[in-house]
Amino acid sequence: MLEGMRALDGQLAALLFLTTACGGASGGQASPVADDTLIPASRFDDADTLVHATWKGGALVDLRGNEWAKVGSPGVVPPVGGLPEGTSNLDGLNHWELGTGGSDVLDIGGFVGCVVLAPTANDLATTTMVFSNGGSSGYELVANELGLISWINANRGIRTDNPLAAGVPNLVCFGADPSVAYGYLKVNRRAMLGPAAWGVIVPEPTVNMKIGTHWESLLGFEGKIYEIWISRKSSVLYPGASWGTGGVEALFTSIQESVSAKVGDLP
Repeated sequence: MLEGMRALDGQLAALLFLTTACGGASGGQASPVADDTLIPASRFDDADTLVHATWKGGALVDLRGNEWAKVGSPGVVPPVGGLPEGTSNLDGLNHWELGTGGSDVLDIGGFVGCVVLAPTANDLATTTMVFSNGGSSGYELVANELGLISWINANRGIRTDNPLAAGVPNLVCFGADPSVAYGYLKVNRRAMLGPAAWGVIVPEPTVNMKIGTHWESLLGFEGKIYEIWISRKSSVLYPGASWGTGGVEALFTSIQESVSAKVGDLP
């Protein structure tokens, strides 16, 4: 009996050691974020990351701890193959919002970001909204505007590229540098558009950030949105940022390569 108890004590001690070493429930540091993100959190997230939106169990899970409101009943995209869960069938009555009375962490003028999404043919045949953060000012990413993907600084500038590909994952990266009034847009494996005069974003703190609809809740997005990552850092503004010093396009290309490694070649 005594020998059996000693063996059990040894097993429990070993289990406790492993749990502590992994930062588990023993009261040690939290375990690292599991790198099941398409835009690897372990590589691109740090203190300057503002939003890293993913979806789990029908809920928006922001790895940066932001609390998003679920408006209506946004569609749920189950994980399949190498793709994670996502959201879909978004419109003015069914979407995701960040902010209280319009004020949110994304009310800034300088940042970089990327979104992984798969539009439908319908999305590319009419004006459809990926996200919007503002009205008369602010910014928005439009999946289709006059047949093009558009990164818009409200009433100040617009960068446009050829349409996305329907029915497959696409990567759209975007950015704004207020120090030189530039806007950046890079779609899939295409060359980045920018730097070019685009104006300086004027945040609109009276309008919530909305995923899948316009600030007036008039537009929608039928396809799938898998992940959104936004950081206040830009290697133009902050040389030595954790993701490198090769400039905004180098960052976007690095994210593109990371996403391609998980979902296959982008269009």
